[in-house]
Amino acid sequence: MSTASTTTVRTLVTGAPAGAPVREDLTFLRRRARPAAPAPAAEEPVAAGPTAPAPALALAPPSGATPPTRPGRTPLPPLLAGLPGVGQGERLLLARDAPVVQLTRVQSGVGGLRGELHTAVDASVVVAYELADRTQGVVREAHPYGPDERRPVVHLAGTRFTVDLRQARELRRFVVVVRPAEPAAAVEGVLVVTTTGGSRLEIPLDPSDAGPSGPDPGRTSTVALTGHLVRGALVLRAEHARQVRPLRDALAAYGYRRLSWRDADTVLAG
Repeated sequence: MSTASTTTVRTLVTGAPAGAPVREDLTFLRRRARPAAPAPAAEEPVAAGPTAPAPALALAPPSGATPPTRPGRTPLPPLLAGLPGVGQGERLLLARDAPVVQLTRVQSGVGGLRGELHTAVDASVVVAYELADRTQGVVREAHPYGPDERRPVVHLAGTRFTVDLRQARELRRFVVVVRPAEPAAAVEGVLVVTTTGGSRLEIPLDPSDAGPSGPDPGRTSTVALTGHLVRGALVLRAEHARQVRPLRDALAAYGYRRLSWRDADTVLAG
């Protein structure tokens, strides 16, 4: 072994690399990168005690809590204070001492108001109406649609009539008149009116009812029911009026004076 080799071996054994000669045959040692220092580990929080399990998701409201009110479901007060109403499915008699009823917003603007005459005598129904623009018309057997048969606000079929409340904004008021086929006959029975939701209103027709002119042997046109749209509410009133005048005068007494007549009992305007 040469002297240089002996010195190198001795240096490596004694652990003094500073004095070791440069090794030209080990060039990769001069390019060796120092290993990167490991990143410090994140410190874990020290629990003060045993770890409590996470609470389960509570879906039920607390005991005794008031459930939230859904928007739009709050019952609305009556439109007109002091007037009675009729509940869904309720039956109400509009007697002489309690002739007026106020319908709710739904009853006044959804579906149709339907009326049917129940009587033992041969009679017909006439409905006069006034629209929001003050146009007046009459539906009767010869002209059962008013004002337009394509989309009538009021429709008459025999002794049944329908007021289309989907067009309530176009309607101002109406009046229902019952007329016997025989001039001297008296109409006795009941006019039944049903609303959206199944409410039932009964208007009795009593031959003893007398109008302002008193008893008369002539034709007895009975004014049975009036309806008025007031601030969006439909107010119905049983008139209990036995009118002995001709139809023209009976309607004029209730403000229907913009109609054309062929004679006192035959209207021309639709």
